[in-house]
Amino acid sequence: MNRLLLRLLRKYMGIQSDSDIPSELKPFIMSCNVALEDLIIQRARAQHSLALVSDELLEKNEEIASNRDQIEQLLFNILPNSIVARVLKEEHVIADTIENTDILFADISQFTTLSAEMGGAKTVTFLNDVFTQFDTIIHTSHLKKVKTIGDSYMATTRLEAKEKKVHVDELVRASEQMIHAFSDICRTFNIVSQLRVGMNTGPVIAGVIGQSVYSYDLWGNTVNIASRLEKMGWGNAIHISEQSYRECSLMMQHRFKSQGPIAIKGKGQMQTYLHTVEVAL
Repeated sequence: MNRLLLRLLRKYMGIQSDSDIPSELKPFIMSCNVALEDLIIQRARAQHSLALVSDELLEKNEEIASNRDQIEQLLFNILPNSIVARVLKEEHVIADTIENTDILFADISQFTTLSAEMGGAKTVTFLNDVFTQFDTIIHTSHLKKVKTIGDSYMATTRLEAKEKKVHVDELVRASEQMIHAFSDICRTFNIVSQLRVGMNTGPVIAGVIGQSVYSYDLWGNTVNIASRLEKMGWGNAIHISEQSYRECSLMMQHRFKSQGPIAIKGKGQMQTYLHTVEVAL
């Protein structure tokens, strides 16, 4: 007989052993005993299941924490730090005005023809080498990379309104280094190409596009003009707007030559300046 059941019989009926149990009560007591033992078994099973669930929940919590750390690290790699905090707080619309910054676009001349001649694998290796060099130059100059679009590279002197703006001279010097680095890589790959750079200064809108694949981007007239100046520029040259030219130091201005008023699509006549960078052949 179950010890618990025997204690109950002893307490309430004065029964000290199995031999003291009246015969008419034995079937009932036996069924109670079976039920009680079954409850004890079920309780043990429940405790075991609860322990397994607790261990599983602990593992899941650790996995969630690990995934969150990985997600945050990924976000820090693609978004400014302060923007990451806002994304994690589920701020759905992020669009800030940056009153004054400098935008750079660098693009490879005749890239479509060049990539067709090189083939897919070599083209990817070539672009990886080029953009890796550009990333190093931009980082060393304390500038900010915005993104790459195909064979186009975009950078700025300030990515957030709260940041201190790097002087536009640094963007020009970085552009010169990018042109030299690009020329060196072209010689390594035994190809002939040039880098066009366009630059403009002014206000932009900065924000996050998308809710699943995040992209921090800058847009507005300042960005559009910088892109058009790049497309209308020369190979191995830096083509800048009058606003960017005015922001340059006097020493830096001497490197540029006026192009006179030129027609910029959608913007009319604009004064621009060009600096041709001499590269080793």
